[in-house]
Amino acid sequence: MKINIPVVLRIGSNDLRLFLKDRSSVLWAFVMPLIFTFVFGVAFKGLSVSAVKATITLDNRDDGFLSRALVSELGKENIRLVLADTLKENPVRTLVIPEGFTDSVLSRKRVALKLIREESASVSGTHTARVAIIRSLMKIISSQVILELEELERTGSAWDADSTGILFSALLNGKMSGDELVQKFDSLLTREEKITLKKNYAGRRARIPAGFDNAVPGMLVMFVLMTMAFTGEGIIYERETGILRRYGYSVCTRSELVLGKLLGRFYFAAIQITFLLVAGRYLFGFRVGNELVAVVITLAVFAFSMGSYALLFGSLLKKVEQVTALTIVSTLALSALGGCWWPLEIVPRTFQIVGLALPTGWMMNALHKLISFGYGLDAVVPNLLALAGSGVVFLLISIRRLRFD
Repeated sequence: MKINIPVVLRIGSNDLRLFLKDRSSVLWAFVMPLIFTFVFGVAFKGLSVSAVKATITLDNRDDGFLSRALVSELGKENIRLVLADTLKENPVRTLVIPEGFTDSVLSRKRVALKLIREESASVSGTHTARVAIIRSLMKIISSQVILELEELERTGSAWDADSTGILFSALLNGKMSGDELVQKFDSLLTREEKITLKKNYAGRRARIPAGFDNAVPGMLVMFVLMTMAFTGEGIIYERETGILRRYGYSVCTRSELVLGKLLGRFYFAAIQITFLLVAGRYLFGFRVGNELVAVVITLAVFAFSMGSYALLFGSLLKKVEQVTALTIVSTLALSALGGCWWPLEIVPRTFQIVGLALPTGWMMNALHKLISFGYGLDAVVPNLLALAGSGVVFLLISIRRLRFD
């Protein structure tokens, strides 16, 4: 089948001119994405794990050495400690170390630490605080276990699960002085770790994306999808007004008409994507990263897929109202499930699987690899094949189903 390229180019250029003249298209393609990007960027600005440093107000009601050791270990964590008697403002979260904490731990009695969180405290900061407290407690408890085992080995005693605590008994019976016990604890807590855990970020990027780094690509994907789907109304309008029938009377074939319509939508999507990336850079500080060529190729494939998606709407649906309703419903559903509003990593596993089965999920996953983790084009080949394959399927259905009248 021979395609008349000049005809395709003229149809595409004419459609682009009509899109740019439509005020509603300009509003939803260029203005609304910026508003939504600002809202989502501000709303999720505080989700960056690397920026979380929790503040804990200490209410230490115990005067024993273990409570002091616990406070010392907490000071080594990625948190900010504030003593309750020096606090000049309302506490965000407070750790209460109860009276008798040291004696209870040594005698193996149950004792409860309380972490009181105010409503204004961030969830991520509270998680950081809990992890720090647990890590510090584990160091105290592991040191106690080591000293108890050493005491058992030294005295040749048998383990008594119902005892009041080996170390506590040694203190009561005068077999160990308090200063000696404190010194042994200090030596264990300051010992060199035999096993260390080294953590690093996946990929090449040193900063986990949050705020506008998440919102710019998400809103770009969402509004390109929405804008392209809405352009399906134009095909139905041309069918109702007889414009498509005129194409049928001309030398233009159905394939040339569909390809021309696709080209016009590709032009418009390219302009929209370029505008949103530039606006994201200078309005919101968003950076594409070092894989610019790979990002451009990925966005071009996405524009082709979404242009074909728009033609599918125009070829299958009969009424403008149907396109409007289906566009709104499908865009919101695909955007939410595909990770445009929030990262797929935070949703349950079932929804992650659903998201990665959708075009929006493929696209967000590809941008996440390229921009967030700095991977190359080879890492997103499966995503590109999925997007291009869906676009080809949409296009073939459109060519087969599009009618001039």
